[in-house]
Amino acid sequence: MPNIYIKTASMLLAIAMGFFIKQIKLIPAADARVVSKIVINLTLPCMIISNMNGMTISKDLLGALAAGFIINFVMVMIAIAVTKGKSAEQRCIYLLSIPLFNISGFAVPMVQNFVSDRCVAAILLFNIGTAIFTYVITPYLVGTMCFGKHEGGIVNSFKNILKNAPAMTNCCMLVLCLWGLRLPDFAITMIKPLSDANTALAMISIGLLFNFERNIGRSIGVILTRLSAAAVIGLIIYFLPLPLGEARNAIIIVLFVPMVSTAPLLALEQGYKGSGVAVVNSAYLPISVLVTTMLLGFLF
Repeated sequence: MPNIYIKTASMLLAIAMGFFIKQIKLIPAADARVVSKIVINLTLPCMIISNMNGMTISKDLLGALAAGFIINFVMVMIAIAVTKGKSAEQRCIYLLSIPLFNISGFAVPMVQNFVSDRCVAAILLFNIGTAIFTYVITPYLVGTMCFGKHEGGIVNSFKNILKNAPAMTNCCMLVLCLWGLRLPDFAITMIKPLSDANTALAMISIGLLFNFERNIGRSIGVILTRLSAAAVIGLIIYFLPLPLGEARNAIIIVLFVPMVSTAPLLALEQGYKGSGVAVVNSAYLPISVLVTTMLLGFLF
């Protein structure tokens, strides 16, 4: 148990260091997203390749893949149900705050030090469903239900996911695994230093991007809804005999990770002009870090 908390404390320290570096202006706030882009487009894809190379796709991994679609669908439906009769702005905030999980930038780096490569692969497959909802389905629903945007259609929305390096890497590695193909060992050895750097850089980037928000009163309802939904789904996963194997506990933790950092940008792209999504995003981050840290100690 102490070893788990020491490892977790090291990641929290990296987040704190990132925030401190930004506060003393060693890295200007305008440049903070550079580190995040390095993680998303370089170190994380290398980590995905390393973990999924040569993996046999069995029932537990397929269960994780299906769970990614089912859980995101349920969370979207919850957001729609609780905002029935509310304003377009409120519905937009809920839709872009309830179902979107930061798996690439937080969940994977957070749990990869505690679980097997196969368990990490399960989370990455879960992320395929998450990416499709995050960058295709949910933005389309926000545009049509909240702001009356109909041009382009959902097919056009797939352009967003084609630009997402982790999602495309996940899909490519899944295809290779299904075909029973693997990349040569020398290629994996060459990218291993970048793969190993992913956790530290991801945690630092979270600290760099974190902002204290004072106007969080209107965020409380959204945050409580998300936590309640995650808790109910987590209990179902924990107690029911679902085909998730050793990935069961890791997926429970995924339910409580921070909201995806691109949510405010996705809101702007669909016509939202307020700051509500960004406020909820920042307000939920410290709560999420606390909850996931406690769950790591309890589940692992």
